[in-house]
Amino acid sequence: MMETVLSRSLRLMFTGSAVVAGLTMLAQPAMAQQNDAPMQRVEVTGSAIKRIDGETSVPITIIKMDDLKKQGITTIEQVMSNLSASQASQGTSQVVGLGTGGASFADLRGIGANKTLVLLNGRRMANNALDSSAPDLNMIPFAALERVEVLRDGASSLYGSDAVGGVINFITRKDFQGGIVSIGADMPEQSGGFSKNANVGFGYGDLDKDGFNIFGMLDTQSQRAITGTQRNYNKRYPGGISPTTSPANYYQDDQTGNPTAPSCAAGTFLVPSGDGTSCNMSTSNFVDYVPKSKRTTGLLKGVLKLNANHEISLEYLNSESKVYSAIAPVPYGGLRQNRTRLDGSPNPFYPGNGNFTPNIPLNANYVDPNFMPAGVKPGFVNVKWRDLPNGSRADENINKQQRLVAGLNGNLAGWDYNAALTFNENKVAVNLMGYSDGGIITKGVLNGIINPFGEQDAAGMALIESAALNGNVRNAKGTTKVADFNASRELGDWMGAGRAAALAVGAQVGHEKFLSTANSEYAAKVVASTGIDPETHDEGSRTTQAVYAELNVPILKTLDVTAAVRYDRYSDFGNTT
Repeated sequence: MMETVLSRSLRLMFTGSAVVAGLTMLAQPAMAQQNDAPMQRVEVTGSAIKRIDGETSVPITIIKMDDLKKQGITTIEQVMSNLSASQASQGTSQVVGLGTGGASFADLRGIGANKTLVLLNGRRMANNALDSSAPDLNMIPFAALERVEVLRDGASSLYGSDAVGGVINFITRKDFQGGIVSIGADMPEQSGGFSKNANVGFGYGDLDKDGFNIFGMLDTQSQRAITGTQRNYNKRYPGGISPTTSPANYYQDDQTGNPTAPSCAAGTFLVPSGDGTSCNMSTSNFVDYVPKSKRTTGLLKGVLKLNANHEISLEYLNSESKVYSAIAPVPYGGLRQNRTRLDGSPNPFYPGNGNFTPNIPLNANYVDPNFMPAGVKPGFVNVKWRDLPNGSRADENINKQQRLVAGLNGNLAGWDYNAALTFNENKVAVNLMGYSDGGIITKGVLNGIINPFGEQDAAGMALIESAALNGNVRNAKGTTKVADFNASRELGDWMGAGRAAALAVGAQVGHEKFLSTANSEYAAKVVASTGIDPETHDEGSRTTQAVYAELNVPILKTLDVTAAVRYDRYSDFGNTT
């Protein structure tokens, strides 16, 4: 659905900056030097051995940022949708009605998001704190990317068991000079779904000439919702049929009536139920097809050359994603309404008490032999009513992530080495709006204060507003701390293939901690509508250690043999090899 919206949209983009023209020339000598310099050996996703990219036979798809811009792609989700091997099992839009926290996960080969390893500059990100299964793609700094490398094969022997399905490595710029401002917008032909994005970046220092570079990128993206009333295909059939309506359905035994039946034309999204006396509601009209969202990402990175062979780097990422979604107002399907109020006066909202003529026969002495709660008097009617005055149920999912990486890399005694300390933190908060206190609503309908069949008077509206429940329902936090080191070197042309064999070794130590808990007091009040257990409290931590090695031996000019082994030890359950 997202692809359809984008493909039929008008896209407006502007890129430019007052400093670009002047600073581009500063970058040209450095580019010329790079073109004249010998080809650098680099670490390619899927191998720990540094080599010239053209030498590797690892099955990698490389997507460059320039190509993404030409296609009009502005989000990581859109990048994933263009990968044939990617089968996104959960996208941002699935937050509607499901409480996913607005997270979006990558899933190569459809074997689960926890079997696809997502890296940022070759290192792990914190998993989404709400379920701790995989990193949220919304946290990745799209505007700062240089390329995306997708390993289409499993690599568990190098990266661990979460790389069984493959590896996606999002690689940001290593250095950046000058300035850039980019503004874009997508405007669908139909209403709803308008999106805009803007990013600004500035960098200073030539790594080769000055020995340092520091740059920052700030990216913001926002999209308006596409609601259930903004697309014609929702009118082809009354989707999401519900007997809990507004105006309400009322019933005794097996007969059900509604004040707007049989036409059911005077209510909100009502359709005839087929029995000629009651109505149903098309709840899909309330549901967002695409949720409202806003994302802001900032990346600050600095690299300093210590000498010709060693350099240190510091990278800080801060991301925030806010996703809002809406569904139909709270349904109350088990209400009861007395014929008289507590003081014995007639209930003005009871069917036939001067408000409307019942379209089903009502028994003035009706009782329910199976269930007669306190306060319910003979002759009552059962009521199925939807709380439209408090508006649609909505959730606000706030996802924050920060990441700090301190790295050291270079060449020592013929070994290319890379070491880093990484700190990742992810926080998720889920806030709800449009929910209401069922106890207050139940008493208000029973005793004739709330009118479930029409407009509310001042007392009814005041009571409904007092029942409104807006608040925080769930929070989660995850932190990951990792120290890692790897090194590789050539060993010589063992087989006379014209290329040297190479060896890589590495090790890492990490500590993970996750906590996901419900706001018990608030969750208990809305559990009937949300299904969130008020006693939810999931907490855990573990320490991991890993060592690995990779050996690549060229047999012929066009044939390599690679062997890799990895050993992991987990404090919570054991080890794997």
